[in-house]
Amino acid sequence: MGFFVSLAYKITRIRPIPEVIDNIVQMFIDMIHRIDVRAEKQRDDELLKDLMRVDGKNQVLFRLAEVIMNNPDGTIRDVIFPVVKPETFHNLIAEKEASGPQYQRVYQRIMKEKYTHHYRRILPLVLENITFRSDNRFQPIIKALSVIRHYISTSYKYFPVDVPINGIVTDSWTYMVIEDTDGETKINRKYYEICVLQQLERALKCKDVWVEGSYTWRNPSEDLPQDWTDEDKRSSYYQRLNQPMSAQCFTENIRQEMITALSEFNRNMPGDPHIKIHLPKNSDRGLIGVSKLKAQPDPPNIALIKEAIGERYGMLDLLDIFAEADKLVGFTKFFTHSGTKEVRSREALRPLILLDLFAEGTNMGINRIANANISHSYKELLYVRKTYFSSEALRNAIGAVVNEILPAEIHPVGKRKYLRF
Repeated sequence: MGFFVSLAYKITRIRPIPEVIDNIVQMFIDMIHRIDVRAEKQRDDELLKDLMRVDGKNQVLFRLAEVIMNNPDGTIRDVIFPVVKPETFHNLIAEKEASGPQYQRVYQRIMKEKYTHHYRRILPLVLENITFRSDNRFQPIIKALSVIRHYISTSYKYFPVDVPINGIVTDSWTYMVIEDTDGETKINRKYYEICVLQQLERALKCKDVWVEGSYTWRNPSEDLPQDWTDEDKRSSYYQRLNQPMSAQCFTENIRQEMITALSEFNRNMPGDPHIKIHLPKNSDRGLIGVSKLKAQPDPPNIALIKEAIGERYGMLDLLDIFAEADKLVGFTKFFTHSGTKEVRSREALRPLILLDLFAEGTNMGINRIANANISHSYKELLYVRKTYFSSEALRNAIGAVVNEILPAEIHPVGKRKYLRF
């Protein structure tokens, strides 16, 4: 969360670039999803820790009916409680509350508390620097975001103006968002903001809402040809792709393909000798086990290719090539300590970084590399892997190597063209 705040703060001081906006929007979506997941988990913990599921409800009902009919004039304490314990009725009530509207309201209350006390502080920075747009039926989300941005710095509990409801507030949230106060209908700000964020998350993933200046979340119309509005041109594009113009026809074809594939899978799977279905005890979910397939014979050309390579280049040690590439390029310089202090010298770090890169690149693992040499232990390799490796360092190292091995592309002005990652 702290990194999210600092990154959002930076875009207020520099001109945002598409990569920065993409990261901000992605973390914003992840934040909305995280609120939902954590609220749901806390709700389950609160309700289920005191909940004892009541089994055999039909038998309990039959016993109650029999006792009541045999003693219609008796009291509950004297007639019913000796047959059905009071704890059973408490458990029935708790189970009903946990599966009814109360279950949903507890989830919504927890979600509002988490959003208000922690996550809401990022909203002003995002709304101030990120511009959301929409060209279709999701305009209510854009209007709702505009209202939220306007009143974000105020302390109103309810919105003083009308806000969009249709397309924003679902039926399950209506009771919490719309309140009747002194005969007047008011909109609770915090619950309404959560509804807007949930709808915004879905709309962004479907590209129904896009972000100005972004690449990943750009306007989907930019991905279409310039003459897309021409009916004849658009029809020709669909014909080239061999796709129907109707969305219903497209989804119907996919549905039929899925039905056919699943039906064939269901028909052939029981008779497949390589597939077994295991049914664990006390579980209604089966497990599908697939036996290991036998190794296929090597293609005939593989031996010829290996022979030709051996005749031309001989036997080469991949790790030697790796070390030689570093001497020519010096790509290990990009791997720096994640902290502020380096104890080892660069010469001492160089073999450790090369061994870690070799372990990751060949998928051999650090443990095997440590066992194959006597100079460096597993703990040393693991420490360097954790403190010196980062995605940015890997991108820079790859770019440096590729720019050296690719042939130089000469421009009219005589300058080299280098790759940038």
